[in-house]
Amino acid sequence: MTPTDDAAGALADLLEEEREALLHGHLERVGEMIERKEALISEISEAQVAPDGLPRLQEAMARNHVLFEQALAGLRSAIGRVGALQSLRRSMVTYSASGRREDIAAPVRNRLERRA
Repeated sequence: MTPTDDAAGALADLLEEEREALLHGHLERVGEMIERKEALISEISEAQVAPDGLPRLQEAMARNHVLFEQALAGLRSAIGRVGALQSLRRSMVTYSASGRREDIAAPVRNRLERRA
């Protein structure tokens, strides 16, 4: 077994670990894996292995890419929803009996900010 084979096997294991982290929403674990993944990819790349010689790794990377995109879409959706809820707390849009749009502003709260 060559060092490239060892690196490819380690990368395959890391990609599976990354997949599990993405599926369970453990994004902090995914962030911790970046340096190891980059080092393994660099090691494989320096060995000048033909890309078609590593189809299993390509499939795993493509699969994880789709999971990353889905996680990102979920985060964007959550951010949009939180923004909509915060906007609703400030004012609410409704329509009068005559069909005119009316904004109902939330009462202004005077809060005292305490600093240590």
